[in-house]
Amino acid sequence: MTDKAPHILIVDSPFHEAINAELVKGCVAALEAANVTYEKVSAPGALEIPLAATFGFETGRFDGVVVLGCVIRDGTSNYDIVVEQCAHGVAHLSLSEALPMGNAVLAVENIEQAQKQADSQGLDKGGLAAKATLKMIELQTYFEAQ
Repeated sequence: MTDKAPHILIVDSPFHEAINAELVKGCVAALEAANVTYEKVSAPGALEIPLAATFGFETGRFDGVVVLGCVIRDGTSNYDIVVEQCAHGVAHLSLSEALPMGNAVLAVENIEQAQKQADSQGLDKGGLAAKATLKMIELQTYFEAQ
């Protein structure tokens, strides 16, 4: 990475629209506060987030990726499969490619938990994922300079 500001890819899944909108709001606010540029794309669901992030990574245009979404246990009969496969795919991409990533794909029991975690004025998991991505880019830059 050069001295230019990082360029970040946001990959979201708008399956739960209101929750996703709040995650994106927090994420974008954190990125804008850090004066970095970003692009956002949407995957159809949480299972597709890792592949969408891979497509973006392979372009070479992004310094890091933030993934956003929500899987609610009482909203899907295959909760465990979706949560596990999404988390595994995101972690695999990050580790295998040394790609700085922040993960705010929420895995919750109900809509109330999702709202609390997504709230950009509260727990702000979207903002925290953006900040985690930026911190990992900072660490990557530090180690590359050694």
